[in-house]
Amino acid sequence: MNKNRALAGALWAVAAAVVAAAVVLLLPLDGVWTLALLLVLALALLVALVPLLLAIGRGSAEPVVVEAMPPPPPPPLRAHQISGIRLATAKEDYPCLFSALVQVCDVTGGGPPDEARMAAACESVLSRAEEFTSRRRPEEVGVAVYGLASVLGRPVRLEQDRMEVRATAVEIVLAEEDARRLMRMATVRKDKEVREHEWGEARDRRRYFQDDVLASPASAVVWWLFANQGRVQEAVRLIGPLTRLSDAANGRLGAEPRPDAPEGADPLLQSGSALVDKVGTDRGPEEQDAFTDRFARLLREHGQGGLSALLREKYESPDLTGHPTGGTIPQPGAAGPPEGGAAPPTGGAGPPAGGSEPPTAPGGGTSPGLNGTARPGG
Repeated sequence: MNKNRALAGALWAVAAAVVAAAVVLLLPLDGVWTLALLLVLALALLVALVPLLLAIGRGSAEPVVVEAMPPPPPPPLRAHQISGIRLATAKEDYPCLFSALVQVCDVTGGGPPDEARMAAACESVLSRAEEFTSRRRPEEVGVAVYGLASVLGRPVRLEQDRMEVRATAVEIVLAEEDARRLMRMATVRKDKEVREHEWGEARDRRRYFQDDVLASPASAVVWWLFANQGRVQEAVRLIGPLTRLSDAANGRLGAEPRPDAPEGADPLLQSGSALVDKVGTDRGPEEQDAFTDRFARLLREHGQGGLSALLREKYESPDLTGHPTGGTIPQPGAAGPPEGGAAPPTGGAGPPAGGSEPPTAPGGGTSPGLNGTARPGG
């Protein structure tokens, strides 16, 4: 409409310009009036041409409207609901339950698919679904359902049946009893990890004590001193027990003696040596000599003649009763002392100078020894 009006105005302006030109040519006018009429004529032509050019420009800029053809109607669909179909997972005997709405359309534009083609479509959906779930653990079905919905939601064309198949409303779940079993197995597995961690920590502690703390008597003493700094005298008294602990931890208790022990020494000799050393530390060398003598006689009276001789030899304590101080072990019922020697008294020899008799129990028997028994007097 606007375009038509612009064209009409332009035509009227051209007509006015033509009339003015005719007047100029026909009337005899002088130079001034001729120049004025020519200017009027030029303005009229300009006024006439500007709307015309604008109208032509707008007419060329306007788009050409082409009416679109209506889209063809979609082919008819047929849907089928499948529910509770067992599909395999990555864990044997733990299937998942699959449900979906299968949608099928005929790509040739024919009618809805028949029963046979619907069955083929459902089989195709189930095959693709099981191929997906068989690579997933049963614990992952809660997350895997989204990936499966994406796979089955894309239309797939079955050329042999001339139809497109897709599935919506996809759902996969585990059976309730299987879900409970998996939860119990997860709990047991986590508890086992905790126990193995605790056992590993205990093994590390045992290995630390056996391979480091109790590797030798010296390391055991140093460890005790570090844990009880400043208690040196008590550490000295515990050298014997710590030595036995080191021997026991390294399998030396009851086996061959340590290199620094006298030949033939056994754990009892080591304990007795530790006891003698303790007396020497607490009471001095004189009391240690007296105690060694009494202790050696006590061992001999209790049938430990060899041990008594080894103890005397280690601490250089002579036996004034006439028994040898070397490694010779007197046998029970053996002959008396060598010829010219004094026979041992029946109740045992007296102590060395400055010593005292071993204590006696009521009734004349000797006091209990290291083995916790008492000999009756007679």
